[in-house]
Amino acid sequence: MPSPNLGWRHFLIAKVCIVNDLPNLPKLPFNWTWVLATVATTVVLAGIGLYVYYPSLPDPMPVHWNGSGEADNWTPKSVGSFLSLILIGPGIILLTLSGMQALLTMQSGVITQRGGAKSANEAHRQWETYKATSMHMGWYMFVLNALILVMILNEFRPNPLPGGFIIGLIGIIAATIVLLVLIGKTTTSLAKKYPMPDQDGKTWGIFYNDPDDNRILVDTGMGMNYTFNIAHTWGKIFAVLIFAVPVLIVLLTVLL
Repeated sequence: MPSPNLGWRHFLIAKVCIVNDLPNLPKLPFNWTWVLATVATTVVLAGIGLYVYYPSLPDPMPVHWNGSGEADNWTPKSVGSFLSLILIGPGIILLTLSGMQALLTMQSGVITQRGGAKSANEAHRQWETYKATSMHMGWYMFVLNALILVMILNEFRPNPLPGGFIIGLIGIIAATIVLLVLIGKTTTSLAKKYPMPDQDGKTWGIFYNDPDDNRILVDTGMGMNYTFNIAHTWGKIFAVLIFAVPVLIVLLTVLL
């Protein structure tokens, strides 16, 4: 008579075989390149502002400008006030970038652990996605930081460049579009290299596009947990908000 435990033994053996089929992927190192580049750019541009533009500022000094580029709020002139105005945006960006890089590094080390990838293809897709995200978000935050600093310093120039804010805003929008295109290409490339049959033909960049699927949030299998199904109205709305909100927060922090 077969042992009642035989079924459990077969189950456990099968689980071990599945686990053993998963690749042994290395943990991604913390990407210091763009963090240090952002810090260096901030120091250089803040130094230029302090030594070139600060001495010629009136007392009280302007700290806010209206849509026409005219100062409409002032504060007593001091190095502390000047630097705090310049550095608040970079501070937010650096914290965001550092936290993101730390999270990607941590997540890359647990891809094949319990609750993680269920197949070799899924594991490779997640690892490659983390690696690409680390690079793309690094340069994007670097560019965003530089543009915001230049926009602020332009207002402190004796003769600010007309339309400087609009030019900077266009630069931010352009960088965001490039980011989305590159991430979309990476996602499409990885989907072909490490296919997941249940999602074939249904991905649109980093998003999911399947009108027959009623879910708004869909498991990506890319290590990014979930993405939005843009085939539905709410999916489109959330997809736009996920990129628009961080940029608006930084801009409002600088402008208000």
